[in-house]
Amino acid sequence: MLAVTECPGGGSFTAGTADPRVCAVWRRALTDVIREHVEIVAGARGPRPHVAGSRIRVQDIVIWYEKLGMSPDEIVNEHPTIDLADVHAALAYYWDHRDEIEWAIADDDAFVAEFRRAHVGPLEEKLKHGRSR
Repeated sequence: MLAVTECPGGGSFTAGTADPRVCAVWRRALTDVIREHVEIVAGARGPRPHVAGSRIRVQDIVIWYEKLGMSPDEIVNEHPTIDLADVHAALAYYWDHRDEIEWAIADDDAFVAEFRRAHVGPLEEKLKHGRSR
């Protein structure tokens, strides 16, 4: 059985010795895995993390997974332009940046609520005033 070795500066890996060069390579490789799947995209509501190469935001995956109870497989089946690695990387990004993602979700919810208050549709207007055709 291989031992788990602590890396200088944090982290660990399974090997016989904590060679700082090996630790640096592993740390960089692990960081690159997330960057390969998640990118920050500027948008009308500010920069948001997205699944790389798609319009799907990390917060969308979080909502589907955490709030709607969808499994990663179900998310991929519903959105075939992404794969399981994308979903898991997005969730890993969420857990590393939970406060920011939760803020983005709340900010979007507030924007939608304000938009709905400010833009009443014709049917809603008719129902509000009791008029019918």
